[in-house]
Amino acid sequence: IQPQYLRRIRTRRLAGTGVDTESIGKKAGSFDYSNIKYINEELKYARELYSQHPEWSVLDVTGRAVEENAAIIAELMPGKPTPVEAALHALDCNFIIIDPKTHPTQFPIVFASDGFLQATGYTREELIGQSPTI
Repeated sequence: IQPQYLRRIRTRRLAGTGVDTESIGKKAGSFDYSNIKYINEELKYARELYSQHPEWSVLDVTGRAVEENAAIIAELMPGKPTPVEAALHALDCNFIIIDPKTHPTQFPIVFASDGFLQATGYTREELIGQSPTI
């Protein structure tokens, strides 16, 4: 994020709380939340920390709404359903999906709808990988 952009965000946030943003960072002991020097120090620390952890995802939030950033972060999160799984979960019916290619005689369950789980009392963990004759 660009320091000036972050300062603008923080200044507006503080103004909305009734804090005197004109005196912030200008007198001894004042709050540094929107002070550009303090912001640059925070960003430098963040860059150094992230450089030590190349496995972390870095997301530039400059110019994006909170909702946009949330959507991007959700895409990066592990365990998120695929678009097909999300569509299947949204269907309002009871069903299972099997994989006929996995085993010649037992067709393991690879998906169970929420409605199917409610109707049968099984959990998804109990069903996935099992034969439909369970």
